[in-house]
Amino acid sequence: MKVMRAACVLALAVAAAVIPAAPAPAAAAPTHWLVKGQDLQPWDNAGDQSAGLAAQAADDGVALPPVTYQLCGVWNGTTYGQSDDTTCAPGNSVLAVENYYELAQAVSDGLFTGLGIHTALYDLESWPLTPAAAQSPRIQSADPVYWIGQATALARANGIALIVSTGGALASRPDCWMAAARDGAYMVAIQSQAWGSVNGAWQLASWESRVHAAVNVVRSARHAAGTRTLAMVGLGTNTPLVHPVWLLVREYSYAKSVAVSNFWLNADNWGGQNQCNASQGGFGCPQIGVQFLKRIGAAA
Repeated sequence: MKVMRAACVLALAVAAAVIPAAPAPAAAAPTHWLVKGQDLQPWDNAGDQSAGLAAQAADDGVALPPVTYQLCGVWNGTTYGQSDDTTCAPGNSVLAVENYYELAQAVSDGLFTGLGIHTALYDLESWPLTPAAAQSPRIQSADPVYWIGQATALARANGIALIVSTGGALASRPDCWMAAARDGAYMVAIQSQAWGSVNGAWQLASWESRVHAAVNVVRSARHAAGTRTLAMVGLGTNTPLVHPVWLLVREYSYAKSVAVSNFWLNADNWGGQNQCNASQGGFGCPQIGVQFLKRIGAAA
């Protein structure tokens, strides 16, 4: 009996030795940030002045994380994009346009080759900045799927990685996200920054549910089409209400948990009623942005 027990123990030991160790969990993908140039820099909108994230961080003694994509709208004195008035420069600049014809003009003028940049953002929204009625009978905001196809084709022909972002009444249109992924856009920037606002209060569950659905639409469409389109999630400091730091952290953590690694950190600095107080950095709430980045360990 002792011999049998010894044999059993030896067999178990040998079996344990040949069982492969469980693989280590995959490291989380690094986070990439997209920020408007006018959110980073000091900005004045008809007397409403924003210190900007960079100056706020400097005042706080905080080092911001690298910005992978910095939006801009101007080059050589020409305004191509209406939603960001900062000047494009070599490096991480991303031209933001609201109109297909603005993108075409920038390509024709040599903006991308002149600066050596390769990324643009097509900010197609239901606003007056995306009309183009005089240029085509197919109004862009009324026919977004068609124009997403046109913009992605133009970008692809010119070696430009196009980020497609639909907003306003188009912000929750799955057909737009599907079209961008199907047509091979580099990324879909989901304008989710206001989705947590329900009846004047922030509801995390609503935000998570809508973001989960949108990201799945992008991923399903790219899988079906065999493209590599990525999903970017929007976070807002004050869109449309002042956004608490703790809630931004929860939203960011949820998006990371579903393997999102690209984020648009946005501020409403367009005017109207500014709800940001001095402790939040004033106009645009840059202090909230800095505190959020520090809380998640992105800023030191």
